[in-house]
Amino acid sequence: MTASSNALGDSLRAAVDARSRRALLRDLAPDADPVPQLLATGRSLRRSAPGEARVLATSALAIARLRRDTGARVEAMRLLGQLALLDGKPLTARRLLESACAVAEPAAGAAMAPELATCLSILGRDEDARMTLASARSRLSPRGFTKLRGFLELSEGNVLERLDRHEEALVSLDSARARFVLAKHRNVIPFVDLNRANILGFLGRYELADRLYRRVHRVHKETGSESAALQVAYNHAYLDYLRGRFHGALARFRDVRTRFEQSGDESHVALCDLDCAEINLRLNVPDAAAASARRAEATFDRLGMAQDAARARFFVAAAARRRSALAEARTALESARDDFRRLGCAAWEAVCLHRLAEMDKADGELPCAAARASEASKRLFELGLTERGGRAEVLVASVELELGDTMAAVTRLRHLEVRVGELFAPWLRCEAAHGLSRALDLANRPREAVRHALRAVALLERNRMSAPPDEYMAAFLRGKAAVFEDAIRLVLKLGGRRAYALAFELTEASKARALLDLLRARSTGESDVASKRSRESEALAGEIDGLTGRLPKGDGSARNVGLRRDDENLRRREDRLRACVERLRARNRGANAPHDEAIDLATISAALPADTTLIEYHLSERELITFVVTADALRVVRRDVRREDVVRMVARMRFHVDRSDLTADLLGADGARMQADAAGLVLAELSELLLVPVAAFLGTRRIVVVPHGELHGVPFQALSAGGHPLLEAHEVVLAPSASIFARATKRTGPVGVGALVLGVPDEEAPLIAEEVRLVASHHAGSRFFLGEAATRGELAKRGKRVRVIHVATHAVYRADDPMASAIQLGDGWLTTDQIYSLKLGADVVVLSGCGTGRASVTEG
Repeated sequence: MTASSNALGDSLRAAVDARSRRALLRDLAPDADPVPQLLATGRSLRRSAPGEARVLATSALAIARLRRDTGARVEAMRLLGQLALLDGKPLTARRLLESACAVAEPAAGAAMAPELATCLSILGRDEDARMTLASARSRLSPRGFTKLRGFLELSEGNVLERLDRHEEALVSLDSARARFVLAKHRNVIPFVDLNRANILGFLGRYELADRLYRRVHRVHKETGSESAALQVAYNHAYLDYLRGRFHGALARFRDVRTRFEQSGDESHVALCDLDCAEINLRLNVPDAAAASARRAEATFDRLGMAQDAARARFFVAAAARRRSALAEARTALESARDDFRRLGCAAWEAVCLHRLAEMDKADGELPCAAARASEASKRLFELGLTERGGRAEVLVASVELELGDTMAAVTRLRHLEVRVGELFAPWLRCEAAHGLSRALDLANRPREAVRHALRAVALLERNRMSAPPDEYMAAFLRGKAAVFEDAIRLVLKLGGRRAYALAFELTEASKARALLDLLRARSTGESDVASKRSRESEALAGEIDGLTGRLPKGDGSARNVGLRRDDENLRRREDRLRACVERLRARNRGANAPHDEAIDLATISAALPADTTLIEYHLSERELITFVVTADALRVVRRDVRREDVVRMVARMRFHVDRSDLTADLLGADGARMQADAAGLVLAELSELLLVPVAAFLGTRRIVVVPHGELHGVPFQALSAGGHPLLEAHEVVLAPSASIFARATKRTGPVGVGALVLGVPDEEAPLIAEEVRLVASHHAGSRFFLGEAATRGELAKRGKRVRVIHVATHAVYRADDPMASAIQLGDGWLTTDQIYSLKLGADVVVLSGCGTGRASVTEG
């Protein structure tokens, strides 16, 4: 019997189509019963070869129906349901499993309850899933069924995890594991441990979760369970996201997504898209986030995964809002809110309400904004989402300010400070202090306003280290620029020399902080101990950010239970992070340390040689402030001007400068002259605004210019003060901040010798080879590499010991994702992110290629 059943199974798996398989089944002997063997083989193949397993299960179901064998029919439908679940088709799986449960014996129905509960949970029906499991338990006798009780507890743990009830979920999973050990059902233990690792990650116990993921992945690889190993890889990628390791998580998700796509698992492909959308929103890359979220939304809708589809719509709305597609954002957000309300996801519904209130305020619908924000605040506080509830309260206060009810805003924000108490909520405290400073300014209480404004800046600076030092930090600071801007404005209102010095320091604190922190974190010459401490600091910063930025996973009703635990986790990590940073500062103090703060006026003045003047600009909504700093003086020039007027002026200048070649081609010499005259006029306007007011202070040989915002697009060398371009009378240096200039003037390593010249010529740019040889001939002791020899490895190795690096090649600028911008070398593209990680010793690096001078300037 077994041999013939095996032969039938092999024949069915080898059959080319359904007709051939039906012919094989018609030829079965009347007394043959191959169903048990077909199902056993199908179960053994369900992860390694799901397509073949489906053929066997479908055949077994056909035979069972012909022979009216209810038990066999139940088992065949159960296997098909399991396969549909593994295939990412929860609606199909639910239909099959419910049909099987309807005709099964009580014990067999109870055995299928975990799988049915999984389907219901994936489809957003978590309470139905719990009822299914409770009903299954009630049908079991008090004794026995150890293994089945383990499966029920395993499924219960999974449902509780989806509802954010992580502590309860861990108890269920630990109990399930103990039952499987008792029943000697050890092959299930890796799946329990995978779920335990997921929950440990959400509880902030990252190292234990990481060890569990690695162990489970190793077990599945050793047993050849590729699909199970892939599931572990997906969850491990999510752990990277929880820890704030955004780029590592994105890379893992993209790799895992490709493998899920190859296996045909649609639901996990969509989950990868959803996670990538959320990460890209955190990284402020809205175009990529929108594309991923839309793909996920379409797949979830098709599969009937309602809660995940609603989350995808929420991210579509967030991305659209970042791209200023406000109509699209509102439509998607209202749709997501309706879905969350229907599904009973109270926390997500409240978050949507808050976001809608923000949009109402931006549209000038102030009463509606206040009502929605108040309702969101109430619900979020009730759910224990204190920081999110507090942010909704800050929004209500800002609406009250716009409506002229200043004292109501003051009272609300002071009450919020008391309500937050000792909870770890640095960004909420920062927003509340900033709101209070604005309200007290309007109440004509200037000194109180300054005190709260400086407190907001101090909170931002103190907790800035909690954002990982990459472009995410810049994206984070994008929303905090107003904190610095208002503090500068309020301090200058007080007047006096001390106020001017403090205003300069605040201006400097607002500039290039992401780049400065990145340079500090990756500076050359660190000892092994310092390098280890830097890595620990970065890891802790990521973990803090992962914990504070997490959105609710389920309905949010259990958030209060874990609130104290999360607060303790955050405080513990913040204390460790602060200790790491303090040790690094102490270790490197006095040696231009990468972790030593150096943004006060005295430090900047001391770093300026006697022949150098630094001009630093700050452009607010209605004022241009120019700070002129020398080794012995600070001067401040203020001029009323609207930012939007300056933006238009810079845009006109870029239009005329960038299109000069095109105009010459189209209109000839006369057109080129007209273009030059137009460019000259707008450069004269910019000179009148930016240089003429400070011309009397520009008596040194070198001028260091620190622009701000849109002014980064101005060619300061071409501006004139006194009728001649600045470059004719001065050496002009541009710097993103005074701190970075001061840091760059102090060399910490040996002086390099000679030049490294790399070039990648091709048909589009054949003169690159000539350029490389010409540049190399001008530097004694230079080395040059062309084509395939101009590799990333040569740059990394030889770039440490030379004084000049010159790279002539193609470049690609990505406005949608600046860190993906890259230059082409002989063995591939070198991205901005990879460039940041290089440890080069050169004084001068020249990038010669189209697009190498383009940039994105954002707050931070």
